Amino acid sequence: MKLTLRSKLSLAAAIPLVLAATFGLVFGQINMRRSATEESKQRVQLIADYYAARFDGQFNVITQMVKDVAALATSGKCNDEDELFNALRTVLNQQPLVYGSCIAFEPEAFQTGRARFAPYVCRDAKDGLRAIDLSKAYDYMDGQWEWYSAPRESRQPVWTEPYFDEGAGNIIMCTFSLPLIRDGEFIGVVTADIALDQLYQWFSLSALKGGSFVVVSHKGMFISAQDPTTVGRVSLADVQRNAGRADVDDLARAIDAGERDTRLMDNFPQPGRHFLAHSPVPSTGWSFVAATSEADVMGPVFTELRWRAFFFVLVTAATLYVIFYVTRRTTKPIEQLSTSVKQLGTGEFDVASLDIPARDELGDLARAFTKMVIDLREHVEARTREVASRERIESELRVARDIQSSLIPSGFPPFPDHKEFNLAGLNLAARHVAGDFFDYFFVSPDRLFFIIADVSGKGIPAAMFMAVSRTVLRQLAENYEHPSPARILTEANRLLLRDNDRGMFLTLFLGIYNISTGELVYSNAGHPPPYLVRSGSPATAFGDLNGTLVGVIDEAAYNESRATLQPGERLVLYTDGVTEAVAHDPRDIHAPALRTDKKNRLFGDQRTADLITSVAHLPVDEMCKAIAKAIDDYQAHDPADDVTILILERTT
Repeated sequence: MKLTLRSKLSLAAAIPLVLAATFGLVFGQINMRRSATEESKQRVQLIADYYAARFDGQFNVITQMVKDVAALATSGKCNDEDELFNALRTVLNQQPLVYGSCIAFEPEAFQTGRARFAPYVCRDAKDGLRAIDLSKAYDYMDGQWEWYSAPRESRQPVWTEPYFDEGAGNIIMCTFSLPLIRDGEFIGVVTADIALDQLYQWFSLSALKGGSFVVVSHKGMFISAQDPTTVGRVSLADVQRNAGRADVDDLARAIDAGERDTRLMDNFPQPGRHFLAHSPVPSTGWSFVAATSEADVMGPVFTELRWRAFFFVLVTAATLYVIFYVTRRTTKPIEQLSTSVKQLGTGEFDVASLDIPARDELGDLARAFTKMVIDLREHVEARTREVASRERIESELRVARDIQSSLIPSGFPPFPDHKEFNLAGLNLAARHVAGDFFDYFFVSPDRLFFIIADVSGKGIPAAMFMAVSRTVLRQLAENYEHPSPARILTEANRLLLRDNDRGMFLTLFLGIYNISTGELVYSNAGHPPPYLVRSGSPATAFGDLNGTLVGVIDEAAYNESRATLQPGERLVLYTDGVTEAVAHDPRDIHAPALRTDKKNRLFGDQRTADLITSVAHLPVDEMCKAIAKAIDDYQAHDPADDVTILILERTT
């Protein structure tokens, strides 16, 4: 058989290429497998160390919280059962990993003459948190409960082995138990219970790529595992007996000794080869053991080999293509250019770039055409991104306004069961989101807390500061047993000033109104004074200025004043978006700076008082809308600032 020159050139190019690629593939597979095995052992060990550290960090937090409760219980200043129960509730609220917490006292250690007392708070699927006296559930001093007997004997903190807490938690758990020592005497323990059936869910194993793990106690018992039926029931000794292998015995010995290591084992814990890594959890004396399949780890090696084979085929095909079809390169640029022009003519901008290296007129034309197509495509894509970005920002701002609106009370009347008063509010943002806000809620059955505030600036920063300020003020009002405006403002000023690097502040009027007597205790922190009005009478400025802006001056002092609303009187509160509304001027369209012209263009205090007087006969919700409409009309529907109104009326 006579070979053509084209065939000879093809064989001369293909044979060395195939031999080189084959050698590279075989050598690369051996070398990559060996390197990948060592790297994988290191990676799996690092993963085990990472999860062991996560366990250790969580348990360190729990032990610290238990120590804080122990400090309270041994201080000698806590003789109130409710205070102890509240301390235990705090542990569960702040640490979701804790299932229950207890303070178990020796006889007469809590109160003289009282035998045993053990306040216990645990989670309950129906009631959230359940509080009981554990001494009424069982005798924790009878010696069978390790969580009490072990620290009592050793006077040292103890992590118990898994046990079923029958009579109290009624689940399988492990308990951290800290002895209470007062004046050198043991008086009881403070505990934190960990529900073992929930522990596995707390730690994601995404880094193990489908692997599994177990947590083993210092006595070898399974504390957490992928199979919940093994928790508290299977130990390392059971695994050793079932396996009957020397390498498994060696693994168990290393885990018992608290060592850190990674090894590759055949058909353990499941069929196939697996990497097993173990790392100690220092705070508890436990060990974290992770297992992942060698097949999963070696997946990248096989992927790399497939890519190399693909590259080999691609290079070989390209070489043969050059040899057999070199003559077609003369006409191919014309075919490419013709096809691209037709595609562009149909409006299809996704035209492939022309690869024509020729240095003649055809090459220049192809390069110019390619640049034109690229420029046109980039221009269209840029305009598309611009429109999409604008729509996304508008959508996000609408969502932000919806979120902010959800923070402000809505619906009228807000308290239909209370006939002693009427209350209505309105908040209109100058932009998508506002810096103004109002809020109201009862702090006791007959005392209504209400507030109106104006944050400095506008837009997103003001809205974020508004949300923080509202949360701080509401939390302070709800936390104090007997809230007072001055006390709330003093603490709010301290909290808001602490991390206020941007120098934002707010003015506000805060009041606590007794719906039965009409008495109002209030503080005005730099806010425009409200108006007092009743139907048929002119509106008059109300109240005193009790302090400076909130969030500006450290250690600022705030006072409070008292007044009594008479039946039929209304207190109209507003932000400066009302009095500083700017009248519309056609020149503003071309010269927005003219808004600073103060020649009788601000709505002002007198117009505000006259407006309030003129609409005082309306129901409070209609009165809010009438004031807002008048301000909007005055500004020709082009507001320069947020407008917020809050009206309180005593009816009886």
